[in-house]
Amino acid sequence: MKRLIAPFLLMGMFLVLSGCDNNPFYPKAEVRLVKVDPENQSLVVQASVAYDTTSGRFSLSRVEYEVPQPVAFTFKEMYGGRWADIQHYRIEYVSVTSNYGDTLDFGPLDGGFNLLVPPGDEATANLYTVSFDVIDHAIRSLLPYFNGLPDSLVITFQERVHFEGEDEIGNKITWDVPHSTVVYYKWNITQQ
Repeated sequence: MKRLIAPFLLMGMFLVLSGCDNNPFYPKAEVRLVKVDPENQSLVVQASVAYDTTSGRFSLSRVEYEVPQPVAFTFKEMYGGRWADIQHYRIEYVSVTSNYGDTLDFGPLDGGFNLLVPPGDEATANLYTVSFDVIDHAIRSLLPYFNGLPDSLVITFQERVHFEGEDEIGNKITWDVPHSTVVYYKWNITQQ
């Protein structure tokens, strides 16, 4: 009698477990970054700079951006474990250098958001890895040196994007992603 009941019991357990969202063999979310698009980004900034001949100072009169596409970070929960929620990102500028060897210093860029990654599936976060404030600050920091600069400049931002969150039962998730953004600055100088 026990031999007749055992297969039905096992089959019943299998049917119950297969109806669950989560894989019982993977009790927590195992999240991986599967794609970064674009891996390296570039954009062009056109600036109009006014030179005051009386004071000998430069000032920024107008800035136009080629609007970049956000960077798409695609995460996947690998084994059908749990729902994952990535809630925070921090972008650290590991290295900011110009093609003339200047090194610029910028603090991190923090942001909160909710990216829900379903068990066994993918989700994508779209982020700007270099903010317009940072791009503006980079060109403003160069204004005192405009006298000796040519009419273009390239600044390379090497970034580290740190993601953190947790799965639905509280297991922590962290992920670090290297990225780079190259900004091509071009300007026209007018005298006042």
